[in-house]
Amino acid sequence: MAEESKHTPSHHSTKWHKNHPEAVRSEPPKPKVTPVSKPPSVPMKLAYYLEKAGVVSLLLAIGAMLMESMFWWFVGLVLLALVLSIFAALIDRSHGRSRYVFAMFFLIVAAIFVWKIVIGTVFPEITAEWTDGNYAEGTNVNGLNWRGDWSHLTVSIFNNSNVDLKDVDIELSVDQWVAGIKVDGNPNCSVIAGGRKPIITARDPRTENQQIIASPGERAPHRLLCDKLPAATVARVVAGLINDRGANHSKMIPASVHFRALYKAGPRPYNWKGETTPSRY
Repeated sequence: MAEESKHTPSHHSTKWHKNHPEAVRSEPPKPKVTPVSKPPSVPMKLAYYLEKAGVVSLLLAIGAMLMESMFWWFVGLVLLALVLSIFAALIDRSHGRSRYVFAMFFLIVAAIFVWKIVIGTVFPEITAEWTDGNYAEGTNVNGLNWRGDWSHLTVSIFNNSNVDLKDVDIELSVDQWVAGIKVDGNPNCSVIAGGRKPIITARDPRTENQQIIASPGERAPHRLLCDKLPAATVARVVAGLINDRGANHSKMIPASVHFRALYKAGPRPYNWKGETTPSRY
């Protein structure tokens, strides 16, 4: 019998392994398996897109904030970004229970934003005081050359907050003629007339024609304009009034002072109306 080859081949047949049971049979190579990635679930996809949308909205909001005339766009975009962030945190289950912590954080930020920015909290106190104004004819009263038939009205705007008011525009109207009006000692403010003097006519008994009579004052609203009304300060407007309803223009306290206030406190614009009843002093 021919001598068996001392060479051990790397692979033997099944018959050879039967004749040599002591030999360890090598395992055939296993086919290479390429792992197939699982497609992301619908909640994960939604969380991803919501997160991206939230970031975009926040960036747009910052841009809108820089444009002061688009303040409410800024508010809407910030709130949209926070709401989308809350939903994205709740849907993304990869963070486990911590997603509720993230959602609560965004909810707290939204609440603080609404309380401090959206809900207005800076409203100046506007009061009015009246007196007969029985000063001597020609007396200088806060820059007004006083007339004997005038009564004295003072409107005060108190900024009792710790925030400066900017671009202040307060429209004031009263139910009597305004013969003269001035700002009392505030260099940042000025007052302008809101219209022309009214035209008053009367019938001439001799000619039966209408005659124009000069008006002693203005009935149109006046506007107090201030570049800035600093925190914890006051602006005062002094007016000489003529009662156009009583006989011989007898002096009478006005029923009320109506106003419309426009200003900015921080980034937030304000626009509101009100009225105050003058008190006698």
